[in-house]
Amino acid sequence: MEQIKNLTLKKTMVLYLCIALLISFFLSVGLTYAAERTQKRIWGQYIEEGTVLKQSEMEEQIPDSQVQVSRVSSYDMTDMDNVIVETCDFITTWDVLILSVAGCIIAMFLFYRNKLRIPLKILMESSEKIRENTLDFTIEYDNKDEMGQVCHSFEKMRARLLANNQRMWQMVENEKNLRAAISHDMRAPLTVLKGYQEMLFELVKEEPLEKESLREMLKEERKQTERLSGFLEITRAMSKLEERKPEYKAVSCEALKKRLLFTVRALCKEKGLRWKLQEKVEGNELYGDVSIILEVLENLLTNAIQYAKEEIQISLYMEQSFLVLEVSDDGEGFSESFETLTKSYYHGKDTDSLTHFGLGLYLCRVFCEAHGGKLSLGNNEIGGAYARAYFSIK
Repeated sequence: MEQIKNLTLKKTMVLYLCIALLISFFLSVGLTYAAERTQKRIWGQYIEEGTVLKQSEMEEQIPDSQVQVSRVSSYDMTDMDNVIVETCDFITTWDVLILSVAGCIIAMFLFYRNKLRIPLKILMESSEKIRENTLDFTIEYDNKDEMGQVCHSFEKMRARLLANNQRMWQMVENEKNLRAAISHDMRAPLTVLKGYQEMLFELVKEEPLEKESLREMLKEERKQTERLSGFLEITRAMSKLEERKPEYKAVSCEALKKRLLFTVRALCKEKGLRWKLQEKVEGNELYGDVSIILEVLENLLTNAIQYAKEEIQISLYMEQSFLVLEVSDDGEGFSESFETLTKSYYHGKDTDSLTHFGLGLYLCRVFCEAHGGKLSLGNNEIGGAYARAYFSIK
């Protein structure tokens, strides 16, 4: 039964028609036989009794023999018998055609009911939901015929539309967060600049002018200006983040290690933290986007340096077909969920917004996924947090 259920539409239609024509044929044979018997019985009423008895005796003496009864004129029969005989003539002449047509019609009706009605109803209802932009449903149809394949393709299209819709809403949410970040992060440096300008106006009125105070204020104003420039630059980069694609190139493991060391030394030296690098990569060459790997390392290190107490550990190793970059610190560890930590413009502390834009872990997650990998965050058993960046190496 399952095999018949999963037959193709063409084979199912042929099967239904063959069964319908076969049944129609046997029905027509039966109707023709019954009509002929009825005609003989009626004609026998108008034939002499002796002739009828003689014919009956011949049928009994000769097995499988049929004695033809002569047709009686319509003028010799009653009106009722004449109608019955004419009806029997019509049946014997047209029953094959009528039953065949009726059988085909019934076969087509059953074919539509069993093979087309349910999937067409599913597709129509699904189309209406998609038209109304309601995508949180599932198209389920178990048959493996052409209509099942259409429903499966429709389900894939619905899932793709839902993913695109969610991505679009995420982009809208990111833009909303971007506007909020612009409003929040630009307010602080602008307020500082405004305050220093007011102080400068006050100092200009005084005699003599304190050059040291002026120098400090100008230095601070430069920092705030650089902060604004940095924020505008990161905003510009965010607008093109989704378009950035990895550029896979061959790079030697030794060259990658040297560039990692340079980045680690530069960032950790500035903060006066101890660091340790462990590298265990098999082979002499990798195939990936070094710029993305180094950018992820820089963001992970920046985040770890911010919360580390004394030491940072960096590990580089292979796990199946992935290059894994792990950065751990001896700080307090993560207290938020992965979704919260990797949200754009997330700040762990209120004071973070004064020096950071809340994009580090978000950028790491996006870059890892673009490189065919993922980002994993967690806390070490002995304390502190770790971040593992996975990169698919072709």
